[in-house]
Amino acid sequence: MTMSNYSRFDDMIHFSRIGVILHVEDFAKIKSAHVNISGYTLFVGHNNSGKTMLMQLIYGILDAFASGESSWSDVAADTFNNLNSLSNNDISINADTDFYEKIQHCMNIWLEQNIKDIIRKTFQQDIEIGRVSCELCCPIGEYKIKISNSKSNQLSDAKSPKDITFYDSDKNVVSSLLLNADIISNESIKLVIWCFIYQVILNLGYVNRKNLIYLPAARAGLLLLAPYYFDRLANDTLASNNISAEMSTASLSLPVTNYLRFLVKYKLNENSKNQNQAIIDYIENELTHGSFEFNSIANIFFIESETNIRTPIHLTSSMLTEVMPFVQIFSGEYDYTNIMCDEVENSIHPSLQRKLSCLFNRIVNSGKNLLISTHSDSMAFAINNTLLLSKITGEKRNELLNKLGYSNEDLLVFPKINVYQFEGTADGTVVKQIDDRLAPPYGLQFEQFDQSTMKLYNDAEAIMEALNE
Repeated sequence: MTMSNYSRFDDMIHFSRIGVILHVEDFAKIKSAHVNISGYTLFVGHNNSGKTMLMQLIYGILDAFASGESSWSDVAADTFNNLNSLSNNDISINADTDFYEKIQHCMNIWLEQNIKDIIRKTFQQDIEIGRVSCELCCPIGEYKIKISNSKSNQLSDAKSPKDITFYDSDKNVVSSLLLNADIISNESIKLVIWCFIYQVILNLGYVNRKNLIYLPAARAGLLLLAPYYFDRLANDTLASNNISAEMSTASLSLPVTNYLRFLVKYKLNENSKNQNQAIIDYIENELTHGSFEFNSIANIFFIESETNIRTPIHLTSSMLTEVMPFVQIFSGEYDYTNIMCDEVENSIHPSLQRKLSCLFNRIVNSGKNLLISTHSDSMAFAINNTLLLSKITGEKRNELLNKLGYSNEDLLVFPKINVYQFEGTADGTVVKQIDDRLAPPYGLQFEQFDQSTMKLYNDAEAIMEALNE
């Protein structure tokens, strides 16, 4: 498989937006899919077309890659063993085409070796898959890596951690990583390349391995039922660490199990909350019009802004239980770099879906990878509007912002969304990309939503004609 030149599609390349395209064939309902899982990705399509299955497969692959339990390091060592070790404190990587092709080759060998185990762990059963591979879309350049003693105390280990900082050819810091001292004591260039791949190309944190979260479509129901089914877990740290053992092995997929663990183990972290205060404020001021008080999974309250009334979460609107996990993501103990959310519009009125699209832009602008799905035409069109508005510059943008009631913070810094429509065929679902560059100035063309809207219009027109006879 040849490398893609990602820079040809964008005027500006943001380092955390390097593309990783996943190719999947003959998996469950999916006949074929080629999806960019980096940056901002949107799935649309009919019910039971395979969106959730593909999203959970992506989760399983990323989780396995980041877990350190796979054979990735062995595969990488075999590929990069011809590289020479340099100084432990000053390392250069010439990220040319050959370098990225080596990484891509490593990843595809690793996928081939591990995909069956990944599927079994993710879905709690064996599911046949015809083919899975990845393709990297990377800018070419030279990147410097500096290793130094860290002043941070994020690691629980008593050993002194090391900071690994990545610089581009202009000496700008593009990323950083914290590793335990004994990990890099062998002065291995291969290990540093491995860190480079984790932190920069896939934008996956390595320190706490809590960089990936999946919000299932039934998140409101899970939140309301969790206190009753997992009451002991909520008060038992040891049990909450083994939450999967409390369930039937085939009852829930890994992403949903991990979501339950997230709900049960959530703890407010003031540093994280302060760091992400702008996003939390937007949620509370524009969407919920109030804040949340987290005591335990069985003791959560919503506090209305105007009246200051405290209401148990199970007595509030389902909209609040759908939106609340985003507050937890940005105020908890872990920095979730990759966020997935199935059916984002659940219980959200169309008037608020516009606000929700702006929230997603703010999340992506903060450096997160976001993968979402929707069945809502209002949600899809709201996303399209902010995408188009993000492409406008200068005074014309300012005029539209004032006229339409947006702010600059509502728009994408890098106006690019990877949108995929799931289309049923006789052989299964084919996932096709909707490209906003193909139909200017209208942006994304959602054919399925257009057809549904037109059908309703034609039905209404026929009914009105009959009433007027």
